[in-house]
Amino acid sequence: MEFLVKKTSELTKAEQKDILALFNDIFHEHRTEEEFLNQYQKNVLGFSYHSIILDNGSIVGANAFVPGYYIVKGERQLFTVSIDTMIRKSHRGIENFYDLINNGFKRMKADGVVFVMGFPNNTSYQIFTAINLMPDIGRLDTFSLPLRIGGIKKKLRFLNACSNLFCHIWLYVSTIFASDEIYSSPIHRDSETFNPTRYKRMDGVYRQINLPGLEFFYKLKTIEGIRTATLIDVTQKSEKNFCRAARYIVKQEKMNFDSLLFVGHLPFRKIGMIKVPKKLEPKTIYFNGISLDNDALDLRTVCDINNWDVNLSDFDLI
Repeated sequence: MEFLVKKTSELTKAEQKDILALFNDIFHEHRTEEEFLNQYQKNVLGFSYHSIILDNGSIVGANAFVPGYYIVKGERQLFTVSIDTMIRKSHRGIENFYDLINNGFKRMKADGVVFVMGFPNNTSYQIFTAINLMPDIGRLDTFSLPLRIGGIKKKLRFLNACSNLFCHIWLYVSTIFASDEIYSSPIHRDSETFNPTRYKRMDGVYRQINLPGLEFFYKLKTIEGIRTATLIDVTQKSEKNFCRAARYIVKQEKMNFDSLLFVGHLPFRKIGMIKVPKKLEPKTIYFNGISLDNDALDLRTVCDINNWDVNLSDFDLI
């Protein structure tokens, strides 16, 4: 077997098609060639890194690292996020997994990447942490607002009017008590370079809303059978602005979704939605990461989730 690391621009057409076919086969998706290029080219560098495993000329494993600039205590640094980890069942094993990821780390470190973060599924999380390849940083929180409870549990459809009324009252009360103080985390996305390309990835169907003192992004998508409006990110982070964003989505999209959702880590709680208890979360979102340059970063800072502004905009779940 052969291990290679290439930029998206260095992949041949045949290699692109092989990676795409492997992705669709393993994850049971129908990603198109256009979505493939959107996923890996719509970023500040115009390419991603692809670590691949070749066996007799065929790609049997791949992992992508998408670059982006982050601000760490006032200084701009180049990070990547690890996504789309996949190895054919016939070639799975700790050694291949380790070499696949670690070879990517070596190439990126040589190119000036200082930190790699990931949001692994349950299987990858166990491997990442077991071999200390990408240590645990924390878990993301899930916030939700059930506009129509019947859209989540069909047998509760008769309570739709009650859940709708509850949501409007909850939003109204939350807004009254919400603080308008803008919070900036020690580690956050460089929004000027990040936002213009992030929302062109995947299918590119995102809503960007700009109001006085407020910019936010959301997406309408049916997730596991539930019509969901996902608030992805709010640029100017305050409780008041999150409430404003939630109220806007409920008012403008009320006929197009049943559940409002936000996933991330915040230093405050009054965002117009209800924090879901960990045991009731539909999916555990792990947050892992590793420094490739300990001289450029303070490990105590980057390994503490409370220093991060992190949410669904940072990776490829939606």
